[in-house]
Amino acid sequence: TSDTLLSTEDEIIIMREKQGRCPKCGIQTFNVGPLIIMNGNASDAHEIKSTGGNSPLTNAYVLGGRCLLCRPMEEKMMIKHQEDMVHKSVEERQSSRQEDMVHK
Repeated sequence: TSDTLLSTEDEIIIMREKQGRCPKCGIQTFNVGPLIIMNGNASDAHEIKSTGGNSPLTNAYVLGGRCLLCRPMEEKMMIKHQEDMVHKSVEERQSSRQEDMVHK
């Protein structure tokens, strides 16, 4: 039965990855394009394929498709990412204000 259990765990990992989830904890890490079922067999993870169009997520738990719960980053890399996000946010607000002034 250990082969069956291992097979089941492997299937879970494969399915999570195809659904754009962390293979370890299952948190969503990517927006995934539509999935297609090959040969009409949805119960077999090997028969489900992505049509592409995957885009990495970034939020409090995920950074560019990387699950920070299961794969934490070094502190200095996190600080750099936070600084980049603040800088990007400021630039977006400034750009939005400039566009608003042009349209008035």
